[in-house]
Amino acid sequence: MSTFKISPRHIIMDHWQTLRSYGKSKVSWVDVGMQYGAPLVIAGFWVYSTPTITSEFVATVLTVVSIMAALLLNLQVLLIGVVDKVADRYEALLNGTRGPAKNEVVGDRIEKARRVLLAQTNSNVSYAILVCLVLIIALLASYVKEPNRLIGSIGLFIIYFLIAHFIVSFFMILQRVHVSLKSQIARLLPSDE
Repeated sequence: MSTFKISPRHIIMDHWQTLRSYGKSKVSWVDVGMQYGAPLVIAGFWVYSTPTITSEFVATVLTVVSIMAALLLNLQVLLIGVVDKVADRYEALLNGTRGPAKNEVVGDRIEKARRVLLAQTNSNVSYAILVCLVLIIALLASYVKEPNRLIGSIGLFIIYFLIAHFIVSFFMILQRVHVSLKSQIARLLPSDE
């Protein structure tokens, strides 16, 4: 582990691990395309169609991104509690203090899938918060006068890319949280046997 306390390297690496097909070590190029390719195309279109940004736009995006970063931090704190409960259940399953023997294999698979989903959600939330921070820095830097049009266009492209990338990352988090909650709710509902 790095001794540099604010290095984003592990957050980025963990996020990249979530872009793999479940149960395989192969990268899912569809996920990579959605995470990075789509925002690149959207940013290019936005730079072409809206070559300048106003201070009102910057203020609005700063406000929205700051609120979203705070909500994501709250979600991460809530995930800590969920992870603790899942870890306790898994330890009980391993120690044989929970569940009948015939359900251990199925229970172990469900617990493993739940642990993977929680770990990936945590990685995605951390990454989205990092994108928010970089976007905030880029938006604040946009107030500085650019020395020429090229640097201004590149800066604008970066801002638009980060906005689109954050939106896609947020949808990924939403999907993971939805799947997790849906499976938890399914466990609480009576089965239709």
